[in-house]
Order: sequence, then structure tokens, then C-alpha cells
Amino acid sequence: SDKDLKIHFISTENLLNEFTKALRTQQMESFKKIYRNLDVLLLDDIHFLIGKEGLQEELFYTFEALNQRHAQMVFTCDRPLSQLKGIEERLHSRFSRGTPMDLQPPNYETRKAIIQKKLELENKYMPNDVIDYIAKNVQSNVRDLESCIITMISYSELLNKPLTVEIAHQRLKDTISQSNTDDISVETIKKIVADHYNIDVKELTSKSRKSKLVTPRFVA
Repeated sequence: SDKDLKIHFISTENLLNEFTKALRTQQMESFKKIYRNLDVLLLDDIHFLIGKEGLQEELFYTFEALNQRHAQMVFTCDRPLSQLKGIEERLHSRFSRGTPMDLQPPNYETRKAIIQKKLELENKYMPNDVIDYIAKNVQSNVRDLESCIITMISYSELLNKPLTVEIAHQRLKDTISQSNTDDISVETIKKIVADHYNIDVKELTSKSRKSKLVTPRFVA
């Protein structure tokens, strides 16, 4: 039955810690028994595998064992698989067998629903205008949303004060500022600067020493 399924969710960093401990304490057989007999493995942040040859090798054999068991495996990464360098080719090819999904940040309606659901589960209250303020301004990820909820509720309960948009603006300004700049990449900066100074993007990083490129490069 579904209740008997062995499901394990872990970050790659924590998996590395377990793997290292198992090696140090000579408990590798126990480690293998746990991970090679799962029904579902959810492994977060596989980009952390880069440069970890020993863990990569163990994960390869774990993948093979779980695949033979027809187990389900879900891996998450902060970049497309094609940009995942420093991973053994055989392990990279195993990852490529799966179905890639690009998970975008939730839209406004979803963010608001997440906040409302979280409050409902925690049996907490927050005024609608404060919920709306957070949903509109925290656009990065669910973890930041949850962090904002905890910050606001803790503040209200600790000081016994009703929450307002003004308080939210004051208490969450750092999180909101970070959230609203997450999408600014180096490529975006180069394009905006190049457009402003009417030059080609490639010229910014070229070896050319033309005087017209000095200021754009400094600004970028």
C-alpha cells in the first residue's frame, strides 16, 4: 500500500554529510541499504555534486539500483542540466533520461493563495491588505514568502500589535529589496548599458581599447 512506501527527501549537501560520516564510521553498507531500497528519492540542489567525485560515484550506483526497482526519482537544480558542468558523464546521462521541468516563481495569485493557506494551517491571522502587500512585493520564491509570514506573525505576537502595511514595509524592506533584484543578471546589465551607450554587447567584453568603451565598461 502507499503507506508502506519508503520516501526520502534530502538536500545534496546533507546527503554528502551522511555519505562522509558513513565512510568515516565504516557504515557504508547501512548507507547503501537505506538509499538503494527506496521507492521515492527526492534530491534537492544537485549542483552541489560538482567536484564531489566520491558522492557522484555512489549516487550513480544508487540511481542504477533504484532504476531497477522502478523507483521514482526527482532531482532539483538551480540551472538547466546543459549548464551542469563538473558532473561525471555517466551520471549526467542518467539525469538526462528524465523529464526536465522549468519551475518558475509563482505568480501573484498563487503567492497570495500560498500565504492564505500557510496562515490557515498555522491558525494565524493577517489583515488582507498585509497579505496583499507581501504577495505583490515578494516575488522570488516560496521560502521567502514563508520567511515573511514568520517575521510578521512573530513581531505581532511578541509586541502584541496588530499588523499593518506600514509595519510590513518597515519589517520586510530587506527581504523585499532582495526579492525584487533577484532577476537582474550580468547579461541584463550588459544589455542595458550597451543599449544606453549605443554600442554592441560584445564590445563590452572585447579586447578593444577604443575610448568610447571606457565609460560603458566602467558603468557595467
